[in-house]
Amino acid sequence: MSFIGKQSDYNNRLEKLITLDNYTIVSYIGDLSIDTGDIDNLVQIFSIDKTEDYYITLQKGLDKTLDNYVHTTNSCTNIFVYMHEYVDPCTIADIINTFDKESLVDCIYVYPKVGDLIVRDNTLENLPWQKKINGILS
Repeated sequence: MSFIGKQSDYNNRLEKLITLDNYTIVSYIGDLSIDTGDIDNLVQIFSIDKTEDYYITLQKGLDKTLDNYVHTTNSCTNIFVYMHEYVDPCTIADIINTFDKESLVDCIYVYPKVGDLIVRDNTLENLPWQKKINGILS
């Protein structure tokens, strides 16, 4: 297995967890400018860091796939991870290590578990103005 990606704690953890042979994994997390060239058995990982970037990132992923694979028989799978900082690298590695490689899988979407995110806390004592009244916030 060959792993290409920007040096970061996230990518380093991801690289150690992937156990595929004969595949090239390209993580665009942190760097969308990586050029893959003509590689067979490619898995590309893209991070969608905010909602506004959703369609832009999808288009970049599809463009990179079309540029390299439209006239070849090479296989390529794109994994789009929404808000990667909330998705454990183990989850992504497990998907890569176990997805059905006999069937053509074009795109896989990975979202954080909603239970792991505190979207909003409306309990009265935790509202910012209430904390200020109680002297918790300055």
